[in-house]
Amino acid sequence: MKVCPRCDYIVMNDNEKYCPNCIHKAELQTIDDEELQALYEIAYEEQKASGIKPNNTYDPTQFEQERAERLARERLDSKYGSQQHPNTVRCPKCGSYSVATTNRGYSLLTGFIGSGSPRNVCQKCGYKWKPGK
Repeated sequence: MKVCPRCDYIVMNDNEKYCPNCIHKAELQTIDDEELQALYEIAYEEQKASGIKPNNTYDPTQFEQERAERLARERLDSKYGSQQHPNTVRCPKCGSYSVATTNRGYSLLTGFIGSGSPRNVCQKCGYKWKPGK
């Protein structure tokens, strides 16, 4: 058996002089069975590490599982955990950060009674509540 020094293609025919895979003009190197076994073992370990089975089918290995766990953790952190705005007001109804503080206005029934008390108003859902609650 011979192997191409450029692309590591293994040629079974001993009469070949050039690599049929990459048409490399250098002489093919002759290898014995022990070297061939070592090449296969190295290639198998590389395929196993990258998640490709020897028959070239994809196998979700530990790498894929770790990636899925990391993505799930990131989703949870962005939704609940590490707050983007630690000291800002959130709407208790929808959780939005777009909140405005306004004063209550004049009412025909009560007049100006209570018109100076501030209210938080959610810009997204319109929910109103007293600050500090």
